[in-house]
Amino acid sequence: RYSWPSAVQARNDVQGHAELCVFTSPVGMQVRPQPQANTPADRANVQIVSGEFFTVLRQQAQAGRLLQVSDNETPGAHPVAVISDEFWERHFQRSSAVVGRPMVINGYTFTIVGVAGPEFFGPIVAITNPDVWIPLMMQHEARYASNASNSDTADPRKPWAPQDSIEWLGAIVRVPNTAEVGQVASLLTLQYQRENLS
Repeated sequence: RYSWPSAVQARNDVQGHAELCVFTSPVGMQVRPQPQANTPADRANVQIVSGEFFTVLRQQAQAGRLLQVSDNETPGAHPVAVISDEFWERHFQRSSAVVGRPMVINGYTFTIVGVAGPEFFGPIVAITNPDVWIPLMMQHEARYASNASNSDTADPRKPWAPQDSIEWLGAIVRVPNTAEVGQVASLLTLQYQRENLS
């Protein structure tokens, strides 16, 4: 696993040779697609990802936009969400008016900015696919608290993104030139060793 600061360093180390994005496993969260107080909440699989996620995986939105690098900037400042094709069908009957609508995730209001492609199910083959993707900068607001390794200096009650002592993100690295795979692997190994031996 990576912390977000370590992932940023790894991304910088391989720049020009590879692309890197990070993500969590999907987790079940309470989602209210219609944010009015009298509408029922639904259980949905939410995946937290970096802004590069959809670009590295070569995805395009079928409505609105996907998450972007600009969604990586400030903890708590990017309350946006991308929904899956199946979630769009189930809750919004494929309405084109879905983009810009509010949706409540674990009690916090997000704005739907886009719909992922109909054949995109995320990077992990699983029985349950993600329904919603949100930026990693919104981890604290979405109350995500799963699958992390903490050191003694970590404070898991605060936002995780700025803390290099909380490792909670898996990574995908795309290497366009297969001849550079070994070089990229070496760069990432050196960076991992630097982080863990310091």
